[in-house]
Amino acid sequence: MKFDKVFTVTSLSVAMVALTFPVNASAQSEDTAPTQKPSSETQGYEDIVVTARRTSESLQNVPVAVTALSGSALADRSVTNLSEVTQSVPNMLSAGSGNGGSAGQFFLRGVGQGDFTVNMDPGVAIYIDGVYYPRTQGANLDLVDVERVEVLRGPQGTLYGKNATGGLISYITRSPDAPERMQAMMEVSSRNGLRGQFSFNRELSDNDTLYIGGSVVGLTQDGWGDVLVAPTNTSKLGLGKGNFNKRQSVSGRLSLLFRPSDALKFTVRGDMTEQNGAGPAVVLLAATPGTTTSNLVSEEQRADIGKFDRFYSDYRPPNDLSLRGISLTGELDLGGATLKSITAYRTLKQSAGLDFDATDKAIANYGQKVWQNQFSQELQLNGSSFDGALDWITGAYFLREKLSQELTLEGTAAPATLSGGTVQFQDVTPLTKSGLLPV
Repeated sequence: MKFDKVFTVTSLSVAMVALTFPVNASAQSEDTAPTQKPSSETQGYEDIVVTARRTSESLQNVPVAVTALSGSALADRSVTNLSEVTQSVPNMLSAGSGNGGSAGQFFLRGVGQGDFTVNMDPGVAIYIDGVYYPRTQGANLDLVDVERVEVLRGPQGTLYGKNATGGLISYITRSPDAPERMQAMMEVSSRNGLRGQFSFNRELSDNDTLYIGGSVVGLTQDGWGDVLVAPTNTSKLGLGKGNFNKRQSVSGRLSLLFRPSDALKFTVRGDMTEQNGAGPAVVLLAATPGTTTSNLVSEEQRADIGKFDRFYSDYRPPNDLSLRGISLTGELDLGGATLKSITAYRTLKQSAGLDFDATDKAIANYGQKVWQNQFSQELQLNGSSFDGALDWITGAYFLREKLSQELTLEGTAAPATLSGGTVQFQDVTPLTKSGLLPV
């Protein structure tokens, strides 16, 4: 079997997909997708297969408002993470968050969730290779070695359960048994930014039974804006002098596909992400006379109010993230039906925060730490009856999610309102269990 090696140095990401359509193809439906394929005279692209309804079918025949973007289409647009997908999807918005650049707070048709605390579930569901990702923390995923991204607009509770009120984002990575390839890419950006990625997949056996695939991406980028606060006047919660939005991260994926027979296959997938850096800055735009902020702001800072490159924050919050995930997907062809099982376990750790007052005094410094783990099990059975006149799907789903979150507020410079110290105002450890039995 031919094995191509492609090494590219460019400012654009490069990706290939297992789907059979042109490099620049992207399929985008209107609010009501066509129910039949265009005529051969008007059809501009070859057939695009999606799994928006948990079964493989032509995009032209899916009666759902869905946008499907291939890996090559995303690369053509220089899209590197989920937040940037919003540029190509109607009615989709990625809101900015004080929870760090790794947060993914998505809205579809105006429906979503702006609160990133763990007792609030997102309004737009995210799935990674069929595994539900229930938190906004870390949800702004890097797009590397991706086969396609499908965005379903509108409520999807029938097939996907709770937390899909606004819609759903399905992130599908490249299958290990796709055409073999090896790719490397490197790009540079502002603030001494450097991003590199490597991906591959190939067959490990000579009888179409064992395949392996994987990818790794690394990123480093300096922050912006100088923190001018004196080193002796920094917050107890986090970092001192330096820059905001500094980032360093590395993430990787590895998948193994085993096909013992034509009717049965198993896919094991694992992923990890490690990120550290500094969170976003808050800009002081005004200091109204007589307020706590105006009384405590220094004359030096008063001259720089409204500037986006000179900061006096005593708290430069961290933006640290650690993700781990593993899943096992089994598929069995029963003849007239297909049985599919997805078993998954994921963990998350995050440290973030914000200096709400943007001064060199601790008026309102906020810090957050989140720990999360989840186990999910899904069974799907779908098929066709009466010579294709009836397509059906049924299944069962179970999710157990355990969360822990600490929110801390420091306000030593405002004793009248914050008791003159560091206050832990929320410490929650919820346990969530969910089940779904769609028919």
